[in-house]
Amino acid sequence: MISEKVIRIIRQAPSLPGVYLFKDEEGTVLYVGKAKNLNTRLRSYLNEKGLEYRKRVMMHYVCDVEYVVVASEADAFVLENNLIKENQPHYNVDLKDGKSYPYIRISPEKYPSVFVARTVKDDGARYFGPFTSITSVKSLLSRVRSVFPYRHCRRMPKRVCLQYHLGRCPGPCEDKISPEEYKMNVAAIRDLLRGRGKELFQRIEKEMRQRALKLEFEKAAQCREQLLGLKQILFMPDMESAEGKSHDAVALASVGSLYAVYLLSMREGKVVEQSGDLFESNQLPGQVLKAFLQLHYESQPTVPSLVLVNRSLDDEKELERFFQNKEGHRIQIRKPQKEEESRMVSRCEENAQFLLRKHFLADPGLYFDDLEYLIEKAPLNCLDAFDISNYGGEQFTGGCIRLSRRGFEKGLYRSFSLEGQHPDDFRMIGEIVERRYRKGEYPDLVLIDGGTGQVHAAIEALSRLGLHIPVLGLAKAEESVIGESGECLDIRGHMRARLLLMKARDEVHRFTIGYNRRKKRKKNLQNPLEEIPGLGKKKADLIMSFFGNMEGVRRAGEDTLTKVPGVGPLTARKIKKYLKTL
Repeated sequence: MISEKVIRIIRQAPSLPGVYLFKDEEGTVLYVGKAKNLNTRLRSYLNEKGLEYRKRVMMHYVCDVEYVVVASEADAFVLENNLIKENQPHYNVDLKDGKSYPYIRISPEKYPSVFVARTVKDDGARYFGPFTSITSVKSLLSRVRSVFPYRHCRRMPKRVCLQYHLGRCPGPCEDKISPEEYKMNVAAIRDLLRGRGKELFQRIEKEMRQRALKLEFEKAAQCREQLLGLKQILFMPDMESAEGKSHDAVALASVGSLYAVYLLSMREGKVVEQSGDLFESNQLPGQVLKAFLQLHYESQPTVPSLVLVNRSLDDEKELERFFQNKEGHRIQIRKPQKEEESRMVSRCEENAQFLLRKHFLADPGLYFDDLEYLIEKAPLNCLDAFDISNYGGEQFTGGCIRLSRRGFEKGLYRSFSLEGQHPDDFRMIGEIVERRYRKGEYPDLVLIDGGTGQVHAAIEALSRLGLHIPVLGLAKAEESVIGESGECLDIRGHMRARLLLMKARDEVHRFTIGYNRRKKRKKNLQNPLEEIPGLGKKKADLIMSFFGNMEGVRRAGEDTLTKVPGVGPLTARKIKKYLKTL
């Protein structure tokens, strides 16, 4: 029989791509799996009749579930592969045999060949990858060869072959191309695989203009053709590949005095370790992160030369010197600067947030017990949280979520459309509270996202219905808890109660904003990117046309977004921040 703890964790899993790990009571990994949607995949394990016999047996031993959120299903493939090889789970039958993903190999010869390899060897060649499928590699190389021809034969023949006559090989075997020109093609391919396609595009564009000024129109036309082909390659999702680097990424997240830290270790381009910790501290975030790094790496045999963090430390130079004395070489601790680094740190931040959520949802009853003590009301088994949202002062919506001792009850979430010519928080809060309870389904407590005025509006709405349900407000400024008479409650020593209210407020805020945005898109049938302030319809349409659809925009990192004409780093950052809220 599946334990209540496991059922609770599974039901609250996020609807995002990722990798999940089933563990027994001793913490041993029993099974590693990947999912396009973690919530859907994990819920399938609750239906024992639909499972094969081997997995039905496994679920009786599962005592804990962990998951790692990633950017895409392709990333989940790679991470699953690495975690299975590292943990050798008993119930995994695939990938234990050392099966690996394909790489692109550039040989160390006078005329280097470029082809697919399954293993990385110390043979002087350059390897790029891993890629998630052999099909994606072949598709990528086929497009690259049409723009920068190269030989892909393992042993160079004495005469040109059919590939030369098809324009796929420049014919180095018969000296149809000089070594210098061939090396330029290979260098361009290396730049592409390193993620330097934008610089390459600008370099060829500059050369085209120079050729045209010198009246070398044939050469200029060749550059133009290269630019057209290069543009197609730059916006292929297959270009999101690793460079074989080794570093760690660490992110810190917090709610009140509760901190979560998540660490991902990358070695030779593969994520080989992931771990998370929870702890309480009254120190500032920069001090907490510094203390964690020092404690963590003191117990490790080595420290990587680069540690990426999501926030500044207190005196990080001092910590760098401490690690350098230990390792005997330079250690750098900094925020991400490149697209791949930003993606890795973002994954850590997401997983740190989910670690906080998982901790909270593991036993919400403890938090309700603390809240009972704070407001002196028992029993307290559930609460409803309310929020309102307006879009540009012209579209108004409200939302209500239910949080109980079992967790978030999504079947009792409610959304409301509101009428009005201008924002009126008090009237709108009163309206949605009254509408919510006309048909019953009463909670033990009502929480309002707002201060004294909003709390009084909710109390008046309940009075009109003849209800006497306690009401609290949570003001945004200092997370102050407002009582029914307008006083700020003393929440010192009640960290769990405060965290419970903050979690409920954040959830209703997310739910309400999401409904407002969906309503706006449905009303206008517009490009969702137009909702980003300052972007404008023309630029939003240009971004969408470059990536084809919203999924393509989601998968693009900040560096990739800046490849779109007119999109700079600030705009790219604004787009990524907006996409996280959808």
